[in-house]
Amino acid sequence: VKGFKSRDILSPGEKGSWEKGVSFGPSDQFAGSRFGQVFKKGEQGIGYYRDKPAVWSGKVNAGKKSLPLHVIEGDMFDVTPQMISAATFVKDGRFDLAFDRGSLVAIPPESREQYVFTLSQLIRPGGRILLVALDYDQEKVPYNSKRNAPPPFSVTGEHVRALFPAGSWCVEVLEDHVE
Repeated sequence: VKGFKSRDILSPGEKGSWEKGVSFGPSDQFAGSRFGQVFKKGEQGIGYYRDKPAVWSGKVNAGKKSLPLHVIEGDMFDVTPQMISAATFVKDGRFDLAFDRGSLVAIPPESREQYVFTLSQLIRPGGRILLVALDYDQEKVPYNSKRNAPPPFSVTGEHVRALFPAGSWCVEVLEDHVE
């Protein structure tokens, strides 16, 4: 990967759109933390500057040519096709393929449906998701919301089929590895 030297901040625009560039709210004193913003003295003065989400742009070698690679830094639940469109070369903001290695298992069970909804908005009809999940005896590592443990959370095949119902998705187990 080459070129990940700069980071472009994404700021909300009108009607759910996103724009590259920092939004700024002047403030002569710190008035508490604000999600996705930092309080500092910058080019526009003292105040709150948007810090997230952001996009890192680079290139990856693919044989004799280079292809663009964009990595979005931010909260998965905030990602929309409009954000993808503004931040990357994918102009309709949706993908044919997604690879989930560690996302679904890191999300508490009560947030999984929201994750699937968000991911579904980013996949074109007929698109595919390659999902790597862990299925283990959760009773041996009980969930404690106060210390936010495990993750990774156990995700069974039944959970996957319930989250991605047959009417909308085709779930196929490619490999089942027991350790």
